[in-house]
Amino acid sequence: MNQQPTKTYTVEEAKRKLEAYCAYQDRCHKEVREKLIQMRMIPDAVDAIMYHLLQHKFLDEERFARSFARGKFRHKKWGKNRIKQELKQREIGTYLINKAFTEIPEEEYRNTFDALAQKRFDQLTEKDKYKKRKKLADYLMYRGWPGDWVYEKAKEFLTKTILSVEKGINNDISDPLLMFAYQGALDLMIRTEYKYSFYSNAIYYSDIAIDLLKNEYNIEKLVDIYVASSFPKFMVGDYVGVIKDVVDLQRLVKQLPQTFNIKTFKFRSSLLLGYTYVQLGKTELGLDIINQMDTSFFNDVWWAKPDYYGFLALSYFESGDEENGIKYFNKNYELTTSLF
Repeated sequence: MNQQPTKTYTVEEAKRKLEAYCAYQDRCHKEVREKLIQMRMIPDAVDAIMYHLLQHKFLDEERFARSFARGKFRHKKWGKNRIKQELKQREIGTYLINKAFTEIPEEEYRNTFDALAQKRFDQLTEKDKYKKRKKLADYLMYRGWPGDWVYEKAKEFLTKTILSVEKGINNDISDPLLMFAYQGALDLMIRTEYKYSFYSNAIYYSDIAIDLLKNEYNIEKLVDIYVASSFPKFMVGDYVGVIKDVVDLQRLVKQLPQTFNIKTFKFRSSLLLGYTYVQLGKTELGLDIINQMDTSFFNDVWWAKPDYYGFLALSYFESGDEENGIKYFNKNYELTTSLF
């Protein structure tokens, strides 16, 4: 089959074509340069045409950045993080990005976020309320809205759920689904607060959940909450609280079938327990706990071995044993690099 000949352009023809291309909508320099290269224009011609377009105001990066920010915010409901990312990919500098953001009034920006969050929440058909909030947060983060706003909105919805459930409990409404909803809301609130570094809040909700689950005799869920509770306690330096949670957890898991989840809880809590003792200056005890762990779990999940080596490296460094610290740091680095 005969191949169609590639169309070629004179400099004047390319100028007219690119004038129309830029007149149709604002373009960035990168986009126009790539278009000219696709048209097989030689480098000198590309530079000459770019200069012509700039001189005659067909190209203007500030105008493009402002138009892009305004359009993506108004029509796509993008947040500034997404807009910034997309402009950077088009090689727009920080100075022009900040100028572009002046096209978005702060009050309108916040109102748009609130309206978008509520609209999306109402549109989601997920019946599990907690999965629904997770999907909402993912949706808002992907569109570039500020993480602290997303956190506040997720917390707002969760708080409403917790308050409404507590009201039902206080009114002696004996509905098993009500208690299940309460447990789920507390669990998600713990993880949300921890994710956004509000450790004291995470501890507060985990204490409520632990007391609740002790009364409900839901041992597996209680173990899960103990794990979730121990990490924020570690972050605020409540090492005694970490040890208590992990000891209670490990006592409870003996009563449960050794499922994958239970093995995961045991593995993570043992790593944290060992490292906690290192932080308390009981280095030998902490290292013994980590070194004596059941490493057969390495075969079950990809992240187990890198986590293990990472905690060993940190523990040895803390103990002053730099040789072993470097040894396990290198093992962690080599393994992580090979995985990714």
